[in-house]
Amino acid sequence: MEQRYYKVDPNNAVGEIIEEEAIIINLNTGDYFSSLGCGALIWKYLEQGASIEMILKGLSLHYGDLSAVDSTSVESFIKEIIANNLVSEIPKDRLVTDGAPPVAEGLGTSFVAPVLTSYSDMQNLLLLDPIHEVDAEQGWPVKKS
Repeated sequence: MEQRYYKVDPNNAVGEIIEEEAIIINLNTGDYFSSLGCGALIWKYLEQGASIEMILKGLSLHYGDLSAVDSTSVESFIKEIIANNLVSEIPKDRLVTDGAPPVAEGLGTSFVAPVLTSYSDMQNLLLLDPIHEVDAEQGWPVKKS
């Protein structure tokens, strides 16, 4: 079976890892997401572009043992990220790296199944982006037609 590669789609999502937590915003819906530890590490791998196999390999390197990594929970987590349109499938030739993504520092030392927590309470604020909705020639405060 051919590997599928995924990467964060900057047109649909942005994310930042703060301490051991990934904070991710869907730019189209205004939903935002949070994931701790292993989930933040997976997000870091997806920012670089990776297959599920590469992510599992990277996690086993990070946590020191593939048997400590629950591949079913990792695959479910990635499917949830895909379902929320936070990443897109990319062709292999658009990958920046070969093999597993590098081991990341400071994202936990023991594997805990990743969880993607979704929030929609700030949709209106997150979708409000007046600076990018202006007419390019006339500028602020003229809204695009």
